[in-house]
Amino acid sequence: MICIKCGSEAKEVFCDDCFMQQHELFGIDNFSIILCSICGAYYDSRWNEKKDFADIIKSTVSDKINTKHKITNKIISFKTVGNKVYVTVECTGKIKPCKKPKKETKKIIIILKKRQCDICEKPRCRYAA
Repeated sequence: MICIKCGSEAKEVFCDDCFMQQHELFGIDNFSIILCSICGAYYDSRWNEKKDFADIIKSTVSDKINTKHKITNKIISFKTVGNKVYVTVECTGKIKPCKKPKKETKKIIIILKKRQCDICEKPRCRYAA
């Protein structure tokens, strides 16, 4: 069979290269993270203990990656400027039925929002247990 896009030999309608160009390996959108302005805890559907800032960014970005395909390698790098984190996500994986790996890079922005967590806000509001 011949690829209908480029004319090279193909097993199906498209060759592997043309098939991979038409399909995304993964998707990710911009999002925001809420951080406690006092203790550094972060909010992800509930308040979580303080962690290293790099770990928070990398784990949250990994959770936000949308894919139907198998990702074999993820590289997440970021740079913080003010209340914005500029993130570059580079993934390698396979899109079935192709046998070749595909490498894709996407850039997103994470907005950092400051707020006080429940534990830090209680003393300020004179909460008595």
